[in-house]
Amino acid sequence: TIRTTPDSLPADTEEAYIKTRKLIDAGSVSFGAYYQRNHEWRPNMIPLSPVPLVDSGGLGIGTPYSQRTSGFYATLPRTVWHKTILINNWLLWSHLHL
Repeated sequence: TIRTTPDSLPADTEEAYIKTRKLIDAGSVSFGAYYQRNHEWRPNMIPLSPVPLVDSGGLGIGTPYSQRTSGFYATLPRTVWHKTILINNWLLWSHLHL
């Protein structure tokens, strides 16, 4: 990945996948489920020094992204801009093969 951070912020992720298959006279039937939950801290980071491969105008366009090249500086208190992100995904499926 090109996005790395030294902040050591906590993250918690769970994933599960299950599948079952039953043979029937005419073929088979399968049922499955996938579950994913992720909760992590997502600060609005503006790097102090330029980050390689992260450019101010897009991938390979412009100068490497940093406070100096973007013009943005974090002056707000941490409690204002420090957020969390919560993602929940469920996928249930079935397949009848005749």
